[in-house]
Amino acid sequence: MKKNLKKERKNCNKKNILITGAGGHLGPFLLNKIPEKEYNIFVIEKEKPKKRIEGIDYLIIDISNKNQLKKCKKIFEKIDILIHLAAYVPLERKFDDFDKSIDINIKGSVNLVNLLKEGSKFIFANTCEIYNPKTFYAISKLVAEKYLEVICQKRGIKFISLRFASIYGPGEKIQRAIPNFIKSAIKNENIIIFGDGKEKRSYLYIEDAVQAIIQSICYPPKGIFNISSEEIVTISDLAKLIKNIAKSDSEIIFEPRKKEKKDLVFSIKKAKRELKFRPKFRLKDGLKKEIEYFRKHG
Repeated sequence: MKKNLKKERKNCNKKNILITGAGGHLGPFLLNKIPEKEYNIFVIEKEKPKKRIEGIDYLIIDISNKNQLKKCKKIFEKIDILIHLAAYVPLERKFDDFDKSIDINIKGSVNLVNLLKEGSKFIFANTCEIYNPKTFYAISKLVAEKYLEVICQKRGIKFISLRFASIYGPGEKIQRAIPNFIKSAIKNENIIIFGDGKEKRSYLYIEDAVQAIIQSICYPPKGIFNISSEEIVTISDLAKLIKNIAKSDSEIIFEPRKKEKKDLVFSIKKAKRELKFRPKFRLKDGLKKEIEYFRKHG
């Protein structure tokens, strides 16, 4: 009994963190970085995870269901920091869904923030796609950010929105340039580029994305931050780099453009200044890790 009381008192001194969507791409990397000695960790998942991590409390809830969330009101009253990773993200552009974007990305986000206590912190995993929103997904993330910013201001909650550049790294499932090029390269198939390949891009390795979240936990500022690497590459040079790292015999083929031509390069001056965020992974090193992952897992 005395041991249990001692454990409870020790846990009371810790801050409570709640993470939504911890089973996604970012979640497992983040859970490995948060020091359990300093935080009690709660996780919200829509479905029961195949594998649970010891010491973490799991809540099986659909965040778009307000009634389900209300049943956990007492837990939310204890939460000091909420890290909102859960989102509807279409695996391919053709799966972009209006209803899911509204229900999960907007309503789900608002449902969560409305249960938080005054003085807590809400860290929102956002996307740099909101600068030129052409999909239901991107529009819903922009709208969610605006709602959250206003609600947090009114309710005395610190709000941080991390607008991530395109995140890559082991475990990536979304169909976009880097995983598509890698899959083709390791199979020695043609690497297809739509357009002339001259568009400029800044990417973000997954461990740098996690580090930005850790910085957001530790530092007091609130606000909206671009999170990206400062390395700029063209789509064409990206394909060449992947081909060289994979030692592939693939040919790079250019086909007619399907989307408008645009550069996606973002300033991170504010994040460097206020969150002390510094991306550590060079593109070449991050790509090596993702290529190794796809060689093992297909």
